[in-house]
Amino acid sequence: MIVTKSVSRFGRNTVETLKICRQLKDIDVDVYFHNENLHSISKDGELALTLASAIAEGESASKSESVKWGIEKKAMAPDAGIYSRPCYGYKKDDDGKLVIVEDEAEVVRHIYQMYLDGSSVNIIKGYLEEQGVLSPTGGVVWSKRTIEKMLINDKYYGSVILYKTYTAEFPSDKRITNNGQRKKYQVDDHHPAIVSKELFDAVQKSIESRRYNKK
Repeated sequence: MIVTKSVSRFGRNTVETLKICRQLKDIDVDVYFHNENLHSISKDGELALTLASAIAEGESASKSESVKWGIEKKAMAPDAGIYSRPCYGYKKDDDGKLVIVEDEAEVVRHIYQMYLDGSSVNIIKGYLEEQGVLSPTGGVVWSKRTIEKMLINDKYYGSVILYKTYTAEFPSDKRITNNGQRKKYQVDDHHPAIVSKELFDAVQKSIESRRYNKK
């Protein structure tokens, strides 16, 4: 027997839940849903499960839309906290504003300059590890993905852009690049810059050039 808190915790939609429960039933495994007091292997289990799952799916979809609406509402206010989420190189001051952490900022500037001078992400990763520079998570090993994300982070030149990606329609949780499908929100000169806009733009051109050459 598999014991789970509720139908909504077991599967993202009715089809998925029923499919898995049928597969488990075929090998004589019962799923007990505590909140609904429901056994999938019982005589009327599938019918009751279908109804309960459909209700749970509707509630999840409604909650998902409410969360999206709330985030969009916050994005309309340039001074909202959503614009001041710190990343490596920044922290929040007592007023909730982003301020530079200078030792981390020096690492960011070095990463940008190394990339612009022709170093690959792998070379930058190796250099940081050889120098004993701790990663954003405090580890001694740097992730390539971390460095790649730092090289395209608009916050480093003082701007914040929201909705560069967005989540596909429920129940999918896939992130999609926003190429005009949704409205973007941008605030320039929102906080102190770590790198200049010119350096940032030069790095973006270098990234595109290397991507083109690789293709």
